[in-house]
Amino acid sequence: MYVTAISPVVLTIIIWIRALTLPGAMSGMAYFITPDFNRLAHPEVWIEGSVHGFLTLGLLGTDGHDWNDAIIGTVVTVSYGLFNGLVIFSVIGVVLSHESGIPIYKVITSGGFSLGFVAYPQAITYFPVPQVWAVLFFIVLLLPGMDSQTLLMEPVFCVIEEIFPDTIGKRRIPLLTGVTVITFLLGIPLVTQAGIYMFQLIDWYTATWSILLIAVIESIVYSWIYGGDRLSRDFQLMLGRPLPVFVRVSTAFITPGVLVFLVVVSIFKYKPPSYGNYEYPGYAQIIGWCFSIIPIIPSIIYMIWIVKNQDGILKKRLSSLLNPSVDWKPADKKARPVYQGLERNYKRSFKDLILFNLMGRGGYEQGTRETEDKHLEMDIINKDIHV
Repeated sequence: MYVTAISPVVLTIIIWIRALTLPGAMSGMAYFITPDFNRLAHPEVWIEGSVHGFLTLGLLGTDGHDWNDAIIGTVVTVSYGLFNGLVIFSVIGVVLSHESGIPIYKVITSGGFSLGFVAYPQAITYFPVPQVWAVLFFIVLLLPGMDSQTLLMEPVFCVIEEIFPDTIGKRRIPLLTGVTVITFLLGIPLVTQAGIYMFQLIDWYTATWSILLIAVIESIVYSWIYGGDRLSRDFQLMLGRPLPVFVRVSTAFITPGVLVFLVVVSIFKYKPPSYGNYEYPGYAQIIGWCFSIIPIIPSIIYMIWIVKNQDGILKKRLSSLLNPSVDWKPADKKARPVYQGLERNYKRSFKDLILFNLMGRGGYEQGTRETEDKHLEMDIINKDIHV
């Protein structure tokens, strides 16, 4: 991980330094950092930005440990992304434009896949000894790909091992080998002559509204079903401080509101996929919508299955399922009695929850004397345990 995380940074700096020695580097970077505020009026910009945020920062959730990790990881990721933009535009927007005599805005006709895998390698051919720079460029792409794939697949392995603890759970090497072989075989079609069209179709549908919809559901579950007050309590137990104000308000109000708006806009602004001048036929769009629905289907199936296996009428089943499981408790045994006592005395109205999510008051904070005593006991325990 040290090699795959640090080497691309070093190689990117080398490519950037070489680009700076060629004519027009500063004008290319100036083009990159010069804002076009008219673009903010286009909903597609906000949709692409939000999706890119989930895809980029989602990796931090698999490897972070606390609030500081989240902040540092976000700052580093965004900063490195901006630096990569400077490097790309110092190569594409400057070298290619300078050598060909074409204005930068005409060279940069599209972004995404075309920018990184078509225009950028083409621009490297203008470097002296282009073979060397091409090798460096694809190493820069390969190593972070291996790094991110490792982080993305680790939760998959953990889930499989926890479902089958006595069999597969004890055989990490065979599991790793099997999943690697299967995913390798599934990826072969994407490196054929038609691979770019398959990749574009999958990326067009799987990396858009389904991600936004899942994020909306998650924020609602955290803040309004499990409850922001419970979440803040758990946060304090683990880190010794309550949920930060911005995170509380953002998770409860800003995030779901903005994402619901973007989901609606993405539906009304939908346009069929295309790659260059190629327009995908109707059957390909149907396949694409299937790709888009697949990530959501397991959650729907599991939801139906778990509701079906509950006892009582439907209203009672839903009510019981919307409460935390009795098995949900701290890992530290010292904190369990206090934590479970708080849960037994947990009483708050929806109005209390709104007040807490908005101002940090309500729910537990306005509870009974017994609840307040439990809070005091929890504070004492917090000084003695580290989760």
